[in-house]
Amino acid sequence: MLMLLYCAALMSICFLSRAHEWKKHGTCATRLPGCTTIASYFQTTLRLRQAVDVRKGLQKAGITPSDSVGYKVEHILSAIKKHVGVKPLLGCSFFSGWPALSQVSFCYNMKMELIECDFDVR
Repeated sequence: MLMLLYCAALMSICFLSRAHEWKKHGTCATRLPGCTTIASYFQTTLRLRQAVDVRKGLQKAGITPSDSVGYKVEHILSAIKKHVGVKPLLGCSFFSGWPALSQVSFCYNMKMELIECDFDVR
């Protein structure tokens, strides 16, 4: 549902992003439970995203979005691992010359269970 609301505001960006994600991950995921079609793949990804609720885990650790407060990567990783049980992969981007967390990724096994990501996944 969140993806749909976001997509309505940025339709062309979302369409390109979804097409990219399907080509990169979805076509290989069709043998996984709940991922046999494009629609079911994206429904499953949204369900998995809701299940980890990264924002809630960060908030519980006192980490909130800020333009003036910085957080150490180790603190972010620790907070998320405490919340979901595995350490995620983090992606950072620069905004106005400052580094910012832009992506949190998780790895799953063939049973769609969270697992520690292999370093080679990066």
